Amino acid sequence: MISQHKQRFAALLSLVCLLALEASLLAQQPPLPPTPTTILPPVITALHPSSIKAGSGPIAVFVTGQNFVRGVSTAQFQGSERPTSVFNSEVLAFELTKADLAQPKTAMVTVVSKTQNESLISNSIPFVVLH
Repeated sequence: MISQHKQRFAALLSLVCLLALEASLLAQQPPLPPTPTTILPPVITALHPSSIKAGSGPIAVFVTGQNFVRGVSTAQFQGSERPTSVFNSEVLAFELTKADLAQPKTAMVTVVSKTQNESLISNSIPFVVLH
């Protein structure tokens, strides 16, 4: 029971931090998508966290990597787009819902950068929902 409360508190705290950081970054600079010629394929190096116990959630998942672009790059969980906050070219975050985490599974996370002319897709990284 206590560990469930700790997980919920950690998820809530991470979401609050995510929202505060996003608001701070948005206040500093408006999102300006670069010209299509400057967009490089996104690359994922890690997920934080990369696993969580089934039945948890919601939780913010931070993605580290390269070539993330505000207003252009979107995280996908099992091929489904998620609302995404891009903090800079190396960090973005998205939220997993309680429904996403209801059952044990291994789900693939990708990042897609869409322009008018093309969609650039990152490598896939597994996110594990544990028993």
